[in-house]
Amino acid sequence: MNRGLVYFHFDPHHQVRDYVVAALSSLRPHADHILLVSNSPISEVDRARLATCCDEILQRPNEGLDVGAYRAGLEHLGWERLADFDELILTNHTYYAPLHPWEEVLTRAAGWEGISFWGMTEHAAMRPHPFLARRELPRHLQSHFHAYRRSLVTSKAFQDYWDEMPEINGYEQSVGMHEVPFTQRFESLGFTSDVYVNTEDMEGFNFSPVLFAPVEVIRDKRCPIFKRRSFFRPYDDVLRQSVGQPSAELYAYLRDHTDFDVNLIWDNALRSMNMADLVKNLQLTYVLPTQAVAREPKPQKVALIAHLYYMDLLEPTLAYITSMPEGTDL
Repeated sequence: MNRGLVYFHFDPHHQVRDYVVAALSSLRPHADHILLVSNSPISEVDRARLATCCDEILQRPNEGLDVGAYRAGLEHLGWERLADFDELILTNHTYYAPLHPWEEVLTRAAGWEGISFWGMTEHAAMRPHPFLARRELPRHLQSHFHAYRRSLVTSKAFQDYWDEMPEINGYEQSVGMHEVPFTQRFESLGFTSDVYVNTEDMEGFNFSPVLFAPVEVIRDKRCPIFKRRSFFRPYDDVLRQSVGQPSAELYAYLRDHTDFDVNLIWDNALRSMNMADLVKNLQLTYVLPTQAVAREPKPQKVALIAHLYYMDLLEPTLAYITSMPEGTDL
């Protein structure tokens, strides 16, 4: 199958992380043309790293989030060129991959004759809508991995959809104006779809198994990806949809039962995620044994820089300061 791929990239520190290169390198054998659209600057060093796994790099301002990047990628390639592909994949930097061979995924999907588009995972219907004043959030294919067949890409409805897409200014708009309505909109126009990781049997368990039952979808349903958001999802939402354990279980499964390099997670997480979220989601809290051996620390020079603003916090702050080792330079 002649396949094109548009990959959306963004990094707040203007770096291309190793997990991005790993994912793109794994996809390289399965795409005839890969366009990386970056909403953040890419250095010459990173361009050299990407040369082996991308055909083109389009750098643009950080506008419109993933939807803006996808539209820019489509405009850059042009509808005439896009019509040459049997299949067009739009995907992004929001997941780590692969845990299972892409060959499994793409070979099975290639056998779905008559469909117009497909996705990697799906989100079940929710009542009420979590952040829009609507009765229901409909079931939809999640936009971190969409694949469109030529029959859809060459249609006027699809081209008009992207040409008329309004400016996206936030995460909720991206979900509410593109990810959620896309599936329902094109199915209502007569286009047919399918999903690689079918989770109908998990409905009622949670709404987004790729986030809240990741081990089950990886182990039992051969999902090749897992989400970065697993490690920084707001913990109140994690507790609403689980008992708080999915991220810790996911990490333990990856570490103990797969050959995935978990250093790719830490390399990205420690530089881009809120540490409090990371500690909560991965349950990085430990009770030390009562028989622990206390060793004297090696002498070292320590400097403490303290910024004091709220005077009602002066006393507890001073208590922290006085607990520093003797000889600390304040």
